[in-house]
Amino acid sequence: MTPLLELKNVVSGYGSIRALKDVSATVDPGEAVAIIGSNGAGKSTMLKTVCGLVRPFQGQIVFNGKDITGWEAERVAAAGIALVPEGRRVFPRMTVLENLLLGAYTRTDRAAISEDLDKMYDLFPKLYELKARMAGSLSGGEQQMLAFARALMSKPRLLLLDEPSMGLAPIIVSQIYNTIATIRKAGVTIVLVEQNAKLALSAVDRAYVMETGRIVLEGRPEEILQDQKVMRAYLGVS
Repeated sequence: MTPLLELKNVVSGYGSIRALKDVSATVDPGEAVAIIGSNGAGKSTMLKTVCGLVRPFQGQIVFNGKDITGWEAERVAAAGIALVPEGRRVFPRMTVLENLLLGAYTRTDRAAISEDLDKMYDLFPKLYELKARMAGSLSGGEQQMLAFARALMSKPRLLLLDEPSMGLAPIIVSQIYNTIATIRKAGVTIVLVEQNAKLALSAVDRAYVMETGRIVLEGRPEEILQDQKVMRAYLGVS
């Protein structure tokens, strides 16, 4: 199978700081892959580099057979990659509906956009109730639902999720991960970044473990969970 996403020896970061160091990874179509590791391991930088928010210093990023290395974020989004950022990052002074429509800004098919809006309300019924509310007035869980739905409105082939459980109550986290499972069934390929390793591993096909900007391990969830030495050394859990 040809990977949907491939990183080849990617080095990236901020100024003189190399947050990613020679990272190579693949994600196949329809697959869910977790990127796990301790805080500061480079997980979020990896997602930002893929979606064009951070420029790589060297290496290559290939998406859907095209070299997208160094593309601007808007061009990457139009190609079919959507990011649900850490901390939600909804537009607080815009309504829920306006945030959702902004997610479809690269699209011109108005009838299909309206149809997908209805799908988002089916997936997240609470958003229909709140569609006229300012996004900044929503709870953390409601904002996370909105961030998911806004990203899906772009009809991505690849959805990047950056710490979707951060700061949320356990019952909301459960709802979010049920949504991830639903999105997977719809055929969207997912890359999931989480500090909560066990939670992430429960929702994916494969995982990469990162430490200080490098990938130190790759495998299926059950393989990683069974390796207690790895779990203690790299993920801080027993």
